[in-house]
Amino acid sequence: MLELDKKSSQELFKAAQGYLRNTLQVPSSLMAWSDKKGLPLFLEKGFNFRQTELLGHKLLLTVPLSESSQNPTGLSKQLGSLERHFEGIVVLVLEHLSAYQRSLIEESAAFIVPGNQLFIPQLAMDLQEHFRRRRDFAEDQLSRHHKRSSCDT
Repeated sequence: MLELDKKSSQELFKAAQGYLRNTLQVPSSLMAWSDKKGLPLFLEKGFNFRQTELLGHKLLLTVPLSESSQNPTGLSKQLGSLERHFEGIVVLVLEHLSAYQRSLIEESAAFIVPGNQLFIPQLAMDLQEHFRRRRDFAEDQLSRHHKRSSCDT
């Protein structure tokens, strides 16, 4: 099960919805996915689902319910299984993306990390937000000051 300090599925869905609205400036509403007929039990019990629409495309937002199901190879296979049961784009919603999970990009698996990254290759979307750490900024300032000082002499 997820640890207590992790965001709940509901919080992740709301964060993903807000991220889509704010980043793409498009309305977004979430609905329960009611068409789970024929879905294998390991998928039905392994993920929470919400359906939405983005730029005329149906999206199925999925949140894995356990840490063990967040292995990139397994996730990629499970998303492929979900795609056979959903007429649209299956998008994984994660709280964060580890270096290990970045292989999802190579697998062309669509995902959202609210506030950080949106990768939906089926819609040619790859948005990343990068923020410079304060230390990097300070080092740049020192480097510029040092260069300026050496040029003045």
